[in-house]
Amino acid sequence: MDSAGIDQTLQGVCLLEKDSNGDILITWSHLLFKTAPEYQSIIKSRSLLNTTRTQSFSKFRDKWIYISSQVGPEMNPRILYFSVALFASEFNPEKYGALTNHMASLYKSHHSPVKILECFLDVMTTAKHDGVDNLGNKLTFNGGDYKKQDHLLAGSILDIVKMFEANTWIIWSALI
Repeated sequence: MDSAGIDQTLQGVCLLEKDSNGDILITWSHLLFKTAPEYQSIIKSRSLLNTTRTQSFSKFRDKWIYISSQVGPEMNPRILYFSVALFASEFNPEKYGALTNHMASLYKSHHSPVKILECFLDVMTTAKHDGVDNLGNKLTFNGGDYKKQDHLLAGSILDIVKMFEANTWIIWSALI
């Protein structure tokens, strides 16, 4: 966060929907897409709307892209699936995966991108968001629960050696 309390790592957010015709559309976006239309084709191809996966993260240029997908909202049967994509300059898959899940739950419940925008702005300014779904259940996200280095400590070097076996030394040399 900068001196004004604004989280500079959040770069933008968008909503993608797959309709009953099989078309994938970016139906709403905030920030990044206004200045970088080249991200539109990238995010459509990585949207998870043609797979069974529900969450992913990847990097394009200097931005990390975190995506969470869910079955479409019941109040609009023309939308089969939707994805919330978040752009950040920081690598933290646990934190931003939880945030995209939180945003997707808000959208599924209210079927309004306004709820995604509220969440984005709250997290950008206060690092947390409290919301309520359409059944009255409380939905919360607190960015302070995710330490900056915890995601880097999630694995063991022994797991990497077992995974890559003899090629581990090539990876190690590349890292050094």
